[in-house]
Amino acid sequence: MKHILLASALLISGLATAQEPCPSGYHHEENSSACWPDVSKQQPTDPPQQLQHQEQMAVQETQQKASIIFFRHSAFYGSALKPSIYVDGQEVGRLGSGKYLVVQTTVGPHALSSSKKETAIDVTLGSNQTQYVEMLIQNGNWRGAGRLVAVPVAEGSEKTKKLKLQQ
Repeated sequence: MKHILLASALLISGLATAQEPCPSGYHHEENSSACWPDVSKQQPTDPPQQLQHQEQMAVQETQQKASIIFFRHSAFYGSALKPSIYVDGQEVGRLGSGKYLVVQTTVGPHALSSSKKETAIDVTLGSNQTQYVEMLIQNGNWRGAGRLVAVPVAEGSEKTKKLKLQQ
C-alpha cells in the first residue's frame, strides 16, 4: 500500500512539472512553464510605409477642415458688450468690439448663433473653405445682443484687415 501511494505521489508530481505545449508564436524559457511570445519571429513594420500612411492621414485631416471667421466692427455703441458665439450649440468664444475670431471646424453643415440664440444661421462648409460671419449688436430692453450675418469672402476679408484678433 505504501508503494502504491509513493508511486501515485511521484506520478502526480511528474505531471505537475510537465510543460504543456505553447500556442503558435509562443515558447517556454528555461525552466519556466509560462509561454512567452516569439519576438524574433515577428515581422518588423516598414517605417517608410508607416510614415507615408501618417502623412496621408494628415493630408486627409487638413482637407476635412474648414474655417469660420467671426468679426465685429469697432463702435462706441455696445463696446462694453462681448456676446458669446456658438457653433453647433457649443460656445467657441466671446467677441469684443473691433475684434475677429477664427474657429477651425469640420466640413459640413453648422448652426451658428450668438447671445440672441433664436436668430441662428445655418452654413454648409466645404473642404478648406473659409466663411466670414459679421456680428451686429442689437439693442434690447436691458442689454444688447449679438446677431450673426454671413458675408461674402471678399467683403469679409476686406472688413477684417483693420481688426485685431480676439484673445
